[in-house]
Amino acid sequence: MTINRKRSAASDKILGKEKVGSKKPTRKNISSVDILATDIANNPEFGSPSKLVANLLVNTVLETIRQKLLDGEHISLPGIGKIHVIQTNERNGRNPSTGEKLTISSKRKLRFAPYTSIKKDLNTK
Repeated sequence: MTINRKRSAASDKILGKEKVGSKKPTRKNISSVDILATDIANNPEFGSPSKLVANLLVNTVLETIRQKLLDGEHISLPGIGKIHVIQTNERNGRNPSTGEKLTISSKRKLRFAPYTSIKKDLNTK
């Protein structure tokens, strides 16, 4: 037994099956830089700089963090945690498809270590 259900225009919109000629809703991708820049621009404690100046400030801070990590330094984010670079050693591995043994080269990786306080806060609220 089949059930014949008539879809509404709302369900078509949700499923992305809108009628021909109708406009699909557009999504605006918002980056964290945009969010931070907007928060800084709207905060009177910062003297309400323009969004352009706030965006430049956020990009400068992020670029500085990036450069410090590339230089191998540790970055401490107050109240959140530490980001640091680790060096992995060369090790043996295998290709899971073929079973062939291979050597995995050493490389540098980023590690994030959250502070205990934020871990506790995440699990209590």
